[in-house]
Amino acid sequence: MNFDDSVDLNIFWIIIRRHYKMILLFIVLGISVGAALAFLLPKTYTASARVNVNTIVSDPFNPTRAASGLLDVITEEATAGSWVVAKQAAENLDNGTDVTVLRQNTVVRADSNATTVTISYSTSSESVARAGADAVATAYLEFRQQQADDRKARISDQLNRRIDSLRKVYDSTSDDTKPLVRDQIATIESQLNQLALIDTDGGSVLNPAAETNVASEPSKKLFIAAGAVFGLIGGCLLAFLVHRIDRKVRGAIDIQRAGFPTVFSETIAPVTRYSQLSTQQLDLYRTVREKVLDSSIFIRTLCIADLGRIGLATRVGPQIAAIFAQANERVELLVLSPSEEDFPWGMEPYDFQLEEETAEARFYRSSIMQQLTLIATKPVTQGLAPDPFVTNFVRQRVSNTDEAVFRILALPREAFESSHFSAARISDSVLILVPYKFTAKADVKRYHDLISDLQKPVLAALGLHVVPRAHARRAEVAVRTDIDTHPKVLSDSQGTRTP
Repeated sequence: MNFDDSVDLNIFWIIIRRHYKMILLFIVLGISVGAALAFLLPKTYTASARVNVNTIVSDPFNPTRAASGLLDVITEEATAGSWVVAKQAAENLDNGTDVTVLRQNTVVRADSNATTVTISYSTSSESVARAGADAVATAYLEFRQQQADDRKARISDQLNRRIDSLRKVYDSTSDDTKPLVRDQIATIESQLNQLALIDTDGGSVLNPAAETNVASEPSKKLFIAAGAVFGLIGGCLLAFLVHRIDRKVRGAIDIQRAGFPTVFSETIAPVTRYSQLSTQQLDLYRTVREKVLDSSIFIRTLCIADLGRIGLATRVGPQIAAIFAQANERVELLVLSPSEEDFPWGMEPYDFQLEEETAEARFYRSSIMQQLTLIATKPVTQGLAPDPFVTNFVRQRVSNTDEAVFRILALPREAFESSHFSAARISDSVLILVPYKFTAKADVKRYHDLISDLQKPVLAALGLHVVPRAHARRAEVAVRTDIDTHPKVLSDSQGTRTP
């Protein structure tokens, strides 16, 4: 798998991790909306009663018809949901429920063999839903029994009338035919006895609604879960959209996609003029020094380029120079024409003292580390100078063949693109500073193309998280107080060990 493939596979996780706060916010909003809808929408309760339907033989004198074939699913569902049953159930409820409303809110579902029927009733009240389901179930069973009793009574009346007519015939007939009439009467009486034994009970309630759980809609859990899912999806989609339209560098992946395949490290950039090195920063700058020493090319001049143009080069430069000076190496830091807001950032911990000032530059030396020199060049203000930052003085200084001196070039925040080009051209290697949220992706890509044209090696691309201004001001006041109270102790600690 090549680098591009790995970047494409990781970009999704990186985008989600970068915008996780926004995604969590959308999830919380989705859950809140779901919970609100679950509470605000009208709630419907559904109670169910399960009944066992008895097989009532409609043609008791047909021995060829099995009892299991006398029940029909469609018929039983239609019967339970009929207007007659609903009317009887409404009378049983006696709470003013309209028959039409009762029918509309009733759902009947019969099993495949039609021996069990589930009757469900839905309404806005849990107690009314239970009562309604039980009332419909009871009315359905009563209606089946009433229908069976009516049919049984009609058959019985027909048979009794037949017996009465045969008895009249028996009285008026001759003795020869009386045995035949008597046999007919006996047969009908046998049928009456069989008819009397038929059970017309409609069935029984297996699970009354009053004893079963009541389902409610909308479901709170379902709405909350749906809100969380939609919030997650919406948050992820918005995160990818923001990443798509965002023109600023937000993380290491943006630096890599701009053309620098290796981001050396990430750190918190110093933003206070009295900032002290943290353990993480000290370790980072020492690693930069070792990377210079381990480079395959001979590096005596290092250019620090701040692609965010917020003045990090002039702030980080003194700290990196001090790390090289701690290795007993002569170090010369050239701060190219710093403005007032960029100078003297980062100088206080090393106690730089002015030694000489010429028309081209001011020369400082650290009283903590004698091998550390700071040269602040002055801009060219006369004539048509092509570049007020990378001056002839800087070019001549860098072209000095004194191999015992390691030089670091730091450009101010207002440096032109041509200045970055010139500084990189006269240097042996480049250290790139990319402050997140301050650097445009297009600037990183453009600088990569510039370095590629110069064929200059990039020592490292450092992605830096910048401390907010409010934190910076508080830190500046705190450290300024320490310097005013114990200036010598602070300077010694900064020059010899990790704060």
